[in-house]
Amino acid sequence: MNTQICNPYRKTACFRFPSILFNETIAKQANRFIDRMPKPIPKAPMIEMKMNGVKVTIFKPKTRPNGILLYFHGGAFLCKAAPYLYEIIEQYCLQANCVVVFVDYALEPFPSPLLDAIQVLDYITERSDLPLGVAGDSAGGCIAAALALYCHNHNIPLALQMLIYPVLDRKMRGESFQMKKTPSWNTKANAKMWARYSKNGDLGTPSYLSPMEEKNMVNLPKTIIEVEQFDVLKDDGIEYGKWLYDAGVDVHTYLNKGLYHCFDANLNPYTRQIIARRAKRIKEAFEAYKA
Repeated sequence: MNTQICNPYRKTACFRFPSILFNETIAKQANRFIDRMPKPIPKAPMIEMKMNGVKVTIFKPKTRPNGILLYFHGGAFLCKAAPYLYEIIEQYCLQANCVVVFVDYALEPFPSPLLDAIQVLDYITERSDLPLGVAGDSAGGCIAAALALYCHNHNIPLALQMLIYPVLDRKMRGESFQMKKTPSWNTKANAKMWARYSKNGDLGTPSYLSPMEEKNMVNLPKTIIEVEQFDVLKDDGIEYGKWLYDAGVDVHTYLNKGLYHCFDANLNPYTRQIIARRAKRIKEAFEAYKA
């Protein structure tokens, strides 16, 4: 075990993403199991509905919201949302005082997840004038980043994008991909994920598939990026933040020492501090956008 991993996380750091899930039959069985798993009892008002045919779960704050956050879950583009995410997302809603639309998007391959994201985006922009943001973790961070690029290209204003240990580069150029025995997620699994997700090619829109292939980052929205010390995706997130900064974007990049991919499945007090920091940044972005 890596003794540099923060003590509260050492037991859960033994988990590895099961490579058997890259078998389509096993993945379907796993997703049926996830659907049956109990979700946390909500503290905020919660509504399940469809937006342009896409299933979403909506969390609403107890007072007038200052924005709407579209959230996309991780899971290697092939797994549905893990139940623990509902509690995290609810905290974004309550602490940032915003509506959170948790999108149950169609899974792999590209472009299915992004097309569902656009359908939800269209539904909301046709009905609300509240400031809008996009966010996601891991593979969901890729979808959020791609949707931010889509909004940029179609003159749809965003208050922020928040990318939590995001998947960003199908070419896997970051030096952190050389790390061995990383908890939760590793280079081999990442390569398998990209092979499956990109099997249709980029369809003429490479940055919508792999956001680090975007050339023009000028005027992208305020950005929050979070990466973990023991995550093979670390360098991609840091580099993406540098590119945004060089393009004049207001960007905050956080490197969590001693942590790893999907560490926040362990909802201990330290994790809750990090969730509160994310929520604070979301709230600040929405309030600054309205000012």
